[in-house]
Amino acid sequence: MSIKKFIIYVVEFLLSPTYFFADYKKSKSMDSKQDVGLLIKKFNIIYLLIATLIALGLYFYPPTQIYKKGLEEPFIWVAGFIIWFYPLSRANEIIYAFYRDAIEKLNGEQSRSKLKYGERIQLAVKSYIELIINFASIYMLLPPSYFGDKITSYIEALYFSGVTITTLGYGDISPTHGFAQFLSIYQVLCGFTLIVVSFAVYTGRSIEVNSDSGA
Repeated sequence: MSIKKFIIYVVEFLLSPTYFFADYKKSKSMDSKQDVGLLIKKFNIIYLLIATLIALGLYFYPPTQIYKKGLEEPFIWVAGFIIWFYPLSRANEIIYAFYRDAIEKLNGEQSRSKLKYGERIQLAVKSYIELIINFASIYMLLPPSYFGDKITSYIEALYFSGVTITTLGYGDISPTHGFAQFLSIYQVLCGFTLIVVSFAVYTGRSIEVNSDSGA
């Protein structure tokens, strides 16, 4: 393995452990001549289930009580690791994977999977829902003071995540810490990539393909 390839793998893992694992499994699947599309759909469902399980855990056992007990300093490291390892990792994976796939479609490059455009849109919708859940989990894991002590339950975190990704922003909950503000902007970027880039490209290419086959 070359040094360049090793560095790329390290960067991939640091930015998104879930993408690193999924890409490894896809490479193995391609080597064995298996359909990558089936693996992608399988991962999409599994990741959504994991996000839901994390959400349920935070709903029934909110970390706000830990912060109230003055354990912010030790717990923030645990919360940071959880955020990096899964919800933020998935957000990075989703935005990169769909952006790259959309660019490949626009450039007319050979796809690594046999997924139809309708299936890709279904994956994008599930990923959009997962983004809302994952960012809600991130906001819930952060100290309440990062949001002016206005996020004290998972429902409030889910509400804030939903209005942020849809850019509604009623203003009743707003981030007051720099890191929370950055995450809010990043969530909007992730949602924008999925809706505008992916949906527009997949729908447009699907219409184009159907028109060519019907001509």
